Amino acid sequence: MTDVGPLRVLSAGAAKGVVLALAETFGAAAGTTVVGVFDAAGAIRARFVDDRDADVVILPDAMLRTLAGERRIDAETMAALGAVPTGIAVPSGDPAPAIFDAEALAAALLDASALYCPDTRRATAGIHFRTMLRGLDIEARVAAEDARHATIASVAATADALSTNLAQMQFLEDARNTLRELKKNPE
Repeated sequence: MTDVGPLRVLSAGAAKGVVLALAETFGAAAGTTVVGVFDAAGAIRARFVDDRDADVVILPDAMLRTLAGERRIDAETMAALGAVPTGIAVPSGDPAPAIFDAEALAAALLDASALYCPDTRRATAGIHFRTMLRGLDIEARVAAEDARHATIASVAATADALSTNLAQMQFLEDARNTLRELKKNPE
């Protein structure tokens, strides 16, 4: 088998685990290696636009559609890899806040001693979080500079403050339902 050179992947951080898990098997089957660069979605998009130094780019659907509209990628090659759920978690042992509507969600967020989220300007989950804060009319009251972290790795680095790791956190179904309601009624 001829060495075809490395498969260069630019990927939003949410897909890092998938890419790394498949890299060795894919590389062996294809006779190549997989070289990945991972960052917040906005940073990956900017790098791709500036350098186009990738064979594969993995980004949220909306960003891929924009790139396709700009004719930077072939829309026919786009494929969904999965969904990235966004939720709210509290440290193990802490009581879950009563989140039953938008007002209760806003109160719980304002009452929290700290909020940790991905970068609210470059990471898809962080952008969604900021949009939710805006929809709840509490964006200005949340100390965004203290709550914002550049990457999920930064959030993991705050595990001491959370006294747990991400795998042990409880995702609250009520928060997802409240977010769904906010999307239906963005008043």
